[in-house]
Amino acid sequence: MKLGGGCHCGNMTYRLEWPGDEGPRAARSCTCSFCTKHNNNYISHPDAVLDLTIANPEKLSRYRFATGTAQFLVCLECGVIPVVLGHQEGKLQGAVNANTLEDFELPEAPTPVTFDGESLDQRLRRRKKYWIGRVTVKEGS
Repeated sequence: MKLGGGCHCGNMTYRLEWPGDEGPRAARSCTCSFCTKHNNNYISHPDAVLDLTIANPEKLSRYRFATGTAQFLVCLECGVIPVVLGHQEGKLQGAVNANTLEDFELPEAPTPVTFDGESLDQRLRRRKKYWIGRVTVKEGS
């Protein structure tokens, strides 16, 4: 299934190829203070393909906190966070904020999840297993 979305002003847009015909069922609602304050709900699948386009990279902030292993892409124009990215073993991977999907609503409510107490190694293994495994980023119109 092919899905699309992006930030509110259109500076960041993405195309997401989701395995299967039904698309994602529910998102994960991270309970960390950053995601809670931004109401971010993420979807990912290791067999999905994410193509992200950033029209104007100067209107982008890459926010990192805690372990610094993930970067939340924040549009400086509209304030929306459409994706979170990370590198592992030289490979870019990520997750999509389900709130930024266009023309698709998840059939189930987000599931709250907490990663408190997770070691850095556990966190990276989880991301390797569940995050989108094929990510490309194009910067500039």
